[in-house]
Amino acid sequence: MGVLLEAYRLLEGLHRELDAGQRELEIATGGRPLCVTNCGDCCVRSVPVAIAIEATYVLSHQPYLPMRDIRQRALGWMGEHHPNLKLYEKIRGRPYRQEERAQLADDQATLEKTGCPFLARDKTCILHSLRPLVCRGYGVTWAADSYCPRPLHSTETSERRMGLGPSGPRGKRIQKLKGHLLAHLRTNAPDLLSCSWFPGLLAKEMGKEEVLALQREGKVADIKLAMGYRAPRLWRDEAAEEIAPLEVAHA
Repeated sequence: MGVLLEAYRLLEGLHRELDAGQRELEIATGGRPLCVTNCGDCCVRSVPVAIAIEATYVLSHQPYLPMRDIRQRALGWMGEHHPNLKLYEKIRGRPYRQEERAQLADDQATLEKTGCPFLARDKTCILHSLRPLVCRGYGVTWAADSYCPRPLHSTETSERRMGLGPSGPRGKRIQKLKGHLLAHLRTNAPDLLSCSWFPGLLAKEMGKEEVLALQREGKVADIKLAMGYRAPRLWRDEAAEEIAPLEVAHA
């Protein structure tokens, strides 16, 4: 329990720093919000990646969340058929061959461009206060894409926006906290460093038997089950840290 509590403390510290960075940028851009209300443009274009501790952190807030809705959305995403994905429960108990890894890479690129299941009909995130680091850093440390409709400051363009750099005071604090979190988990709870798709991590935490049943029926794409992605990056040019090799799909 102490390991989890310390991990949550470090994760919450990262959340506070990123949220404070967002407020700083909103002031710097003349009070313009970094996130337009009821927009969801970034959420319909990508599904977030997270480390496992971020899924358990969500579950630690169960009394305050619509857990039935979250569970249904996560399991629904696991069983959702994407016709452009190539590998659906075809490989068990062995490493992927070279050509299969190429197919997985294609599936990864395809899946990254699908939407997040936690976006509600009114274009709000049902897990906004507990969203993973890659979502929280978007528009703050990771510059928003050109399609982002937020109002621009006179010094900005859609391709060049204000953001927190890694070498500034807050950027250094963010990097330090992230380093402490990864080191703490690597030493004390390496399983919680496993990285995968955020809805998939939640589905396996909240409905493992249902995920196994979907897998037996061949309804889950291999790329949704594969663990061992990369530590989430908060800056586009941040070095990508490998956590574990991507070998076999498993629930």
